[in-house]
Amino acid sequence: MQKIIIILRWCLVPIAMLGSWYAGLILGMGLYGLFDHFCPSSERVSGMCYASWFPLAEQTSFCVGAGTVALLMVLSASYAAPVRKPFVVWSVFFVGCAAALYFAFAASAWRESLTAIFVGFVSAWILSRRWQAVAPR
Repeated sequence: MQKIIIILRWCLVPIAMLGSWYAGLILGMGLYGLFDHFCPSSERVSGMCYASWFPLAEQTSFCVGAGTVALLMVLSASYAAPVRKPFVVWSVFFVGCAAALYFAFAASAWRESLTAIFVGFVSAWILSRRWQAVAPR
């Protein structure tokens, strides 16, 4: 029975990571929608907001979403994994780095990618230290 639980928890890792990706995406898009909602009608042209503050708000919403994805992916994978948590944390971080760099080059999303890498690194570092401290010796 114990082995079945361990297998199920390993199967939960990618599911938790996918849920984290959707949560970060929803947060970023929701923040974008909130900023768009506050755009004055005098600053709209064909449904697009051209207020002077909007490009910064738009970039902020995308960076917050990317950072949230990185944080939640590392966090959810580390809590879902039954064993070897520091290894899981750093594995998720490095795979996330590869994905972030791919998006940086493919979509010129450098700010978002660097935000995700920074948040992912900090969260991986904190969590790996936490899991090493509580690991049985």
